[in-house]
Amino acid sequence: MYKQTCATQTPDEALYSITCQTPDEALYSITCQTPDEALYSITCQTPDEALYSITCQTPDEALYSITCQTPDEALYSITCQTPDEALYSITCQTPDEALYSITCQTPDEALYSITCQTPDEALYSITCQRPTNNTNKIR
Repeated sequence: MYKQTCATQTPDEALYSITCQTPDEALYSITCQTPDEALYSITCQTPDEALYSITCQTPDEALYSITCQTPDEALYSITCQTPDEALYSITCQTPDEALYSITCQTPDEALYSITCQTPDEALYSITCQRPTNNTNKIR
């Protein structure tokens, strides 16, 4: 059983962790938690069942949830923009090329990227960019 776990902690206390299992069980889960309590989680099952589930929850209580099935068309592109100007964009290609890329842009100018490669040459990369904290917070 091949299992890869990557975890990194950034200067602003943002925690990014990735867990990848073998293509056989093909369980890919990604969780990014930022200091502003924004939670990003992604779960991808095997290409056979081809279940891609994405959930983005922002500190302003905005909840975005997307589920896509069938590997035949297997191209999934999602963009969610929240009231706090956070931009979440996710693109998943077919299981054959197995490319999953995630870009998170939130308010404070820190750029972090994580890359995780599995035995089936699936490449998972995450980039989180947070713009400056001179954003106006409305209560």
